[in-house]
Amino acid sequence: CLAHLLLTHHALQAVGAQATQPRIPVPQFRQRCTDLRRQFYDQQTDAFTQRIKHPKTRQRVREFLKMAA
Repeated sequence: CLAHLLLTHHALQAVGAQATQPRIPVPQFRQRCTDLRRQFYDQQTDAFTQRIKHPKTRQRVREFLKMAA
């Protein structure tokens, strides 16, 4: 139940201001899972690459991780 609630909350945040309407279409469960995984992966990638001091190396690592995803 908590996982479903988290995914629904995440989907409504992505919709933004439209979430205040009484009936709003929410993406399917599979799409909500994929979106949440993508956001988590992007956050982890950003946190990891921010620790790399050399700008060229940081950019190359970001590109590599983006291709790997």
